[in-house]
Formats: sequence, structure tokens, C-alpha cells
Amino acid sequence: MGWFLSRDKAAPAIVLSHGYGSNRSELLTLAFELWKSGYHVLVYDLRGHGESPVKWSGLGTYEKDDLLSAIKFLKERKNEGGQLLLDGRVGLYGVDLGGYVSLVASAQDPMVKAVAVDSVYPDVAHFINARLKTIVGSNSIGNSLVDSSWTSHLSELTMQMYLLRREDTAPAIESVSTGAGRRFLFITSKETGVFDTMTRDLYNATKSAKELVEVDHTRMDRLYEKASSDYDARVVSFFQQAIPLNAEKPSQGRKK
Repeated sequence: MGWFLSRDKAAPAIVLSHGYGSNRSELLTLAFELWKSGYHVLVYDLRGHGESPVKWSGLGTYEKDDLLSAIKFLKERKNEGGQLLLDGRVGLYGVDLGGYVSLVASAQDPMVKAVAVDSVYPDVAHFINARLKTIVGSNSIGNSLVDSSWTSHLSELTMQMYLLRREDTAPAIESVSTGAGRRFLFITSKETGVFDTMTRDLYNATKSAKELVEVDHTRMDRLYEKASSDYDARVVSFFQQAIPLNAEKPSQGRKK
């Protein structure tokens, strides 16, 4: 389930993917700001969230295919005059789970030119461990168990059983290390703990044009008023630079 905010002429499109435990409504203000700036915007519920017909989450392994299907949907949209709405460029934005999916999918469709992610992780096993740490909190014994290799193997086994043995075959670390032709924005905050570390690690591993922005509060939590408007403005600015609306067409050279 999703909302498609379209313009009446060809333009880049941006797909917004929310975080784990959230839903598309959390990104509505950002979607509206991007739409006001001239972009087509698609914001949807990831599986296991909101009004998605699929009632379980794949923690990123199946969601990648859902996002690629969303991009395919955009490629087929036309205006009333029969003109394709997509101008050949797509931007992706996501928070934690949505960010992971955006990074992985970005390497599998050449139309993706810009990716902005907030509090992201390199693979599903790391995400499970991070969630366990969130549950354990400051308990030192609990954290030592989470950090142990035994718990790491257990979380990997649990993940494989939960996902019907489908493997996490395209971790985000591989996507960013082959990111030529794409621009990346990584958003992080020290208040997110292990997610801050993982986001910075992915930023350092990225082999393409990249930017790291540290904020006081990320969209892993709900943002209000000025914090929300400042955050949205930063993301909009990134896409305006990475996939500008009035991009010049490639020069064809002079005819002789």
C-alpha cells in the first residue's frame, strides 16, 4: 500500500521507505516537501507494517524486491497525454530497515542516481543484534551476551529459519562498495548508539560521491516542528543537488 504524489510532466521520482516498526505516514511531511520541490514521490508501507497486505517483515531480504517493484511501477506511469512521468532518474530514501533496503536495491537498477539513508545497517544479522541491544539496554551482562559469537550465530540461525532459509545475498556493504554513478547521503546521530557506528562504517566503505551529516535526532524517532522541518530541508537539498530537476541533457556534439 502506498501514496503516489505525481507531477504533470516528466521529472525524477523519489521513493521513501520508512523504518522498522513505523509506517508510511511518518514520512508524509518529507514526501510533501519533495513533491512541492517538483519531484514525483512514492511513499509506501513495507511488508509487515501499516496497511501492507503482507503481515510479516523480512527484515530487508524480501523488501528489496518490493522496492524494485515500486521502481518498475514508476517507470510505467504516464500523464493524461501519454507521456512517461519518470525522466529516467530515481532517488531513494530510507530509515534503518528502509535505508538498508534502499542501499541494496540501488545497486540493482541503473536508474537509481541518489540514495539518502538514516541510521542504516550493513546486513540483517547486524540489525538483529542491534535490536537485541536496544531491548537489553544498559545491562552489561545482557550486552556481553549480545556481543558474543554464540549469540551472533544464534541470531543468524534464527534469521534463516524466520525467513524460510532465504539468505541475505546482497548486503549493503557490497552495494556501497560498487556505488559508481550514484551519490549518497548518510544521516546519523550519536544518540542512536550502534546504528551510529554502523552508519559511519557504511559511509567509510562507500566508493562513490558521499556525504555524512550528523544530526541531534534521526527519524528512528518521531520528529516534531523545527527538528522535522530542518531535517526535511536537508534531505530535499541533497536530492536537488544529486538529481536536479533541470538537469542538462548530454551534449551530442556539433555536426560537421
